[in-house]
Amino acid sequence: MFYSQFCSVLTLHHNYPQGDDVCEVFDVKASQVSARKFSGSLVLRRLLQYATRNLYQFKLVATPYTVPRSVLGPYSCRKDGGQMSSVGVVVRVRDVQNTPPVFSGSLTGIVKEDDPIGTKIMTLHAADGDTGAPRPIKYQLMTNTLDFFTLDVKSGELRTAKPLDRDALQVPDGVVKLKVKGFFSVFSLRLVDSSGMFSVEPSVASGSSSVSIRVAKGPLDFENPNQRKFLLQVIAEETLTNPRLSSTATVVVSVTDTNDNSPQFDQEAYTALVSETANPGTVVTTIVASDRDTGMFGTDGIKYSLFGNGAEKFDVDETTGVITVAFCDTPGHRNCLDYEKRPTYFLSFQAIDNGGEGHTTVVPVRISLEDSNDNPPKFTQQQFRAVIDEGASDFDPPLIVTAEDPDATSSVVYSLVGGDPTGLFTIDPSTGRVRVAKESGLDMSNLKTDHIILTVEASDGEGSHTANVRVSVRDANNNVPIFSKKEYLAAVQENSPIGSVVEQVSATDADTGDNAVITYRIQRGGYDDFAIDGDTGMITVARKIDFDRRQSYDVEILAIDGGFPQQTSTASLTISIIDNNDKNPYFTPTTQRTQVSEDVAVGTTFYTLAAQDPDVAGNDSLVFGVEPPVSAVNSDGRLVEGPQLDALMEVFNVDPATGIVTVAKSLDRTVATEVTLAVTVTDVSATPPQVCVYS
Repeated sequence: MFYSQFCSVLTLHHNYPQGDDVCEVFDVKASQVSARKFSGSLVLRRLLQYATRNLYQFKLVATPYTVPRSVLGPYSCRKDGGQMSSVGVVVRVRDVQNTPPVFSGSLTGIVKEDDPIGTKIMTLHAADGDTGAPRPIKYQLMTNTLDFFTLDVKSGELRTAKPLDRDALQVPDGVVKLKVKGFFSVFSLRLVDSSGMFSVEPSVASGSSSVSIRVAKGPLDFENPNQRKFLLQVIAEETLTNPRLSSTATVVVSVTDTNDNSPQFDQEAYTALVSETANPGTVVTTIVASDRDTGMFGTDGIKYSLFGNGAEKFDVDETTGVITVAFCDTPGHRNCLDYEKRPTYFLSFQAIDNGGEGHTTVVPVRISLEDSNDNPPKFTQQQFRAVIDEGASDFDPPLIVTAEDPDATSSVVYSLVGGDPTGLFTIDPSTGRVRVAKESGLDMSNLKTDHIILTVEASDGEGSHTANVRVSVRDANNNVPIFSKKEYLAAVQENSPIGSVVEQVSATDADTGDNAVITYRIQRGGYDDFAIDGDTGMITVARKIDFDRRQSYDVEILAIDGGFPQQTSTASLTISIIDNNDKNPYFTPTTQRTQVSEDVAVGTTFYTLAAQDPDVAGNDSLVFGVEPPVSAVNSDGRLVEGPQLDALMEVFNVDPATGIVTVAKSLDRTVATEVTLAVTVTDVSATPPQVCVYS
């Protein structure tokens, strides 16, 4: 009978012999569920060891007796028990993987120094220390002196991996000690990541392992609010146990802002225009960039600079991006910028964030100079020359004086300012063309000289320049040069040294003075293989002559007199090239292969060697032959050696004149199935003879 102010007490009684430690291993904990109902729990007092004891059997006895609630303490475990109600309890201990493998049997093996590679020395045996659910064992050599041994990871067979050398092992007593490891604790690692941005390494490990979480898909972007924090779970799960035990770790990845954005310009390229006379400090343009990052990583931390060929002509405010004209060495004496020296600067404008130490972005900048009229015109020649016939109404070709003004915006005006007191000539102020003043032609009756020196001036309104024009007046050049022969014939050996004389041509001119001075040149047909002296008409070899490339040349020689306009005439020169025997003969085809039956009669013709000589004369002087070495393969695929090989030199015969190959001795396929001979072809007409050997 139970009362509310009292409670029943559960005691533990077992049926093991006196001295059993059940009560030292287990305890009873209970709580009162209601006035008449109690709940009891069987708990451990200490850790269990499967290897020591894997089964406990005892009785749990409930004995009601009343005690004041105030003195009711924890339920006790007693061996005497009561006589009320009992229940049998069986506690089976389940083995877990917490014991390393254990080696058994002999760990000593003997091997001879001269045993072949792969010799089995011994088989190692180990078993899982956890006998309740043993795992497969894998073996590993932890030490292996000079890699002399190999251990099968599954079977445990220890074998030799290379020829043993007791001296190399440095073991005077002949004993080599190896450290072997058996392992079984294999587990997998996987990552629970809804973002798919990360991966875990390794995916499989044994025993213990460092675990790395890596970014698998990137890059991460702090500027994206959805990528500032990630919640991951790493699950480690056994792969060889049943059940597979696992453990989970939660990882919070917080993404910190880094300098991962480069400055950005609003244009891909910039242009600017500034006058070449701009003073130092004049603003050319302003270029700025923006950066998505914040603080010094962003727009506030951008520093600007300018680089490139000519960048020193400009200054850049590193904070504002304002480009100005830089100070030069002598301001006030000359412009810092000069359109005529350089009208355009192609530079690179650079923006670097993080105070000039971070990411860099570069854009091209083209700064063009605006020209000013700050340079005088200048004639292209200090003295111009022209020739005109007396009575001519104009110069032929036209006489034009030219001046150049570096200032693109300036216009040049030409004028005659001296040397023509009688007004024989005029000049076009825009083009600078000089003409005869009278339509009737140049009248030299009042002049006692055949040379007139004019002074011309070019002006752009700010500056001017003068030059001389020397006009020579002459009679008409009405005679052409006449060659001594219209056709010349010559011959030259191929490979003649450069500079070798081929022929000399000559011509005369009935005119006098400059009109009779004749210059020679090759008009066509020489192909740059020959050169001619313009004064003497001497024709020489200009580069290597090759008969095989060209056997003859039809050259046209031009004679030009010194008159104005020039008179010319032509003559022909035929040059024949004499062939030299300077090239080796060669076999055709380059690979010579044939076959012959074993039973053919001696003297049978079965092949003809074919060869050619690039030299014309060489093909009539080719001699064929055979010379050592000889090689052969027998029916077993082995090389023929010794006297049998030497005898094969006399088995075949090659006709020196025709290249016909015949059988000189009976063939024996048991001696050789394939014979390789060294055949030669010699051009005996060459000095020295030219030989080609094929084997």
